Parts: sequence; structure tokens; C-alpha cells
Amino acid sequence: MKIGFMGAGKVGTAFGLYLSQRGLELSGYYSRSAAAAALTAEYTASRCFLSPEELVLNSDIIFITTGDSQIEAACKELSSTGLLRPQHTLLHMSGALPSAVLESAKALGCSTLSMHPLISVADACSASAFEAAVFFIEGDAASVEKISPLLNKLGNKYNLIDSKDKALYHAAACMFSNYLTALIDNGLSVLEAIGIDKSFGFKAVRPLIESTLENIESFGAEKALTGPIARGDASTVAAHIDAFDKLMPQGKEFYCYMGQHALRLAARDKLKDEQKKHELKEILSGGANNEG
Repeated sequence: MKIGFMGAGKVGTAFGLYLSQRGLELSGYYSRSAAAAALTAEYTASRCFLSPEELVLNSDIIFITTGDSQIEAACKELSSTGLLRPQHTLLHMSGALPSAVLESAKALGCSTLSMHPLISVADACSASAFEAAVFFIEGDAASVEKISPLLNKLGNKYNLIDSKDKALYHAAACMFSNYLTALIDNGLSVLEAIGIDKSFGFKAVRPLIESTLENIESFGAEKALTGPIARGDASTVAAHIDAFDKLMPQGKEFYCYMGQHALRLAARDKLKDEQKKHELKEILSGGANNEG
């Protein structure tokens, strides 16, 4: 079971290294940038292929790890070699795209899947990030069965999803990663507005973030929610909004928008008092509708 890569970016490099660390055999890398393929091949102790034909001839499984917009074209380039056979398996690692973008290979009898690791890969040296990754697999049952030896060899947990759910799955992934990054930056900007350096601020709030994640894992989001909205403390929330009005008006709308969601979450478990819910709803709605 020789595994090759089309695309030598950070995901392909880091995942290739992770595979080799798990005892799987890499055939090598092909990229339109020969320099990138050569560098990645050296880093992963595999080969640099100078053509897609070489990649196909030397690989049983091919991961297409180009940018999302290039995956379909890359698959067509591999298919046009005339060398793909039903024994080949082609996968891409996009969270957004379904396996249907590999149709040109599927039409030749190849197994085709999408296999997305639910992690953030920051650079080509991030192989260790894959150790805790859960993979989300999408494709037909026969293709999933064919790739199962690789999945079992890796030992990572994995989950099957339907192609029609791929867009919502990826939207959720963006919320967990990209929007979480934006949320933390927003909070750090509030601290910065009162004279707390962002770097120091992050070190200070990291234990709060990590303990919150631990509470969600242990008790679920409804019971993990704490703070003034969970308590129904309308006066504290009003004081927050007043402070934004006076010191940082650009932050108020975001605070109120997130507060409205927190209120809906609180109403599912911790906050049962209808009067308090009504007061908080009025305060947060007013703040969200007026940018200050």
C-alpha cells in the first residue's frame, strides 16, 4: 500500500510525515512546483516525482492536497494520464468539497473519498497535530471499506458523513476554528482598550478558555455556561453595555449579539425565571440594534 501525494503544501507535508511515523509507506510527491515537491520529499524521506504519470505508477493511494479550487483539475490531470486503474484510491482532504469532485477518477473505476481531519494545520511541521485528529470520511460504502485498512493502521477515530451534509459540516468547522479565533481576538481587543497588552492578555485568559472547554466536555454546553446571563443578572449586563458605550462603542454590537445566543443557551437549562429572561432580552436587543 504505497501512498503518494499530489500537492506539497503544509497539509500534504504534515500528513505525509504523520503517515510515515505510523509505519505507512510513502511513494512520494508530485507538485507543479518541483522545488516544493523536492523539499517535501526530502523532509518525508520519500521521492520527488516529476510528472503525474510517475506519481500514478508508483502509488496505490493518492491524496490530492492542493488548494480546494484546484482539486477537481488535479484529479482530471491524474485521470488524463491513462494510467489510473480500479485498484487505485484517490482522496482529497478538503472539509468543504464532496468526493464528487473526483468524478473523473471514479468514472475510471477508482475508489474516491474525501477525508478531512478536524484540526487546524498551521505549518508543514504540524504532523503531531494529527495524533488527536478525528477524520470525517465521505464517499460510497465500497470506497470506505477499501480505505479501512489505512484508517485502522492510523488508529485515529473517524466518522462517516453524507455528501449533502458537507457544507454544514464545514460551516461548523469554521465556527469552531476561524470564528473562535475571531472571538478570542475580539476579547483581547477589549483588554487592549483598557491598557492590557494582547500577548499578556492571552496568557492571562488561556486558563479561563481551557477550563471552559473542560467544563463543556464534562457537563455539556448548557450546564457549563456561567456568568451574569446564566444567573439572570440583568444589571451587570447593562453595566457592560454602558461601559462599551462610553469606552469602546465598536465592541457593543458584538457583545450583545453573542449575549443573545448565550441567553438562548441559558434558557435551555440554567435560567428559568421568565422575568429575568425578558429583562435580559430587552437589554441585549437594544444594544444589538444600536451601534452607539
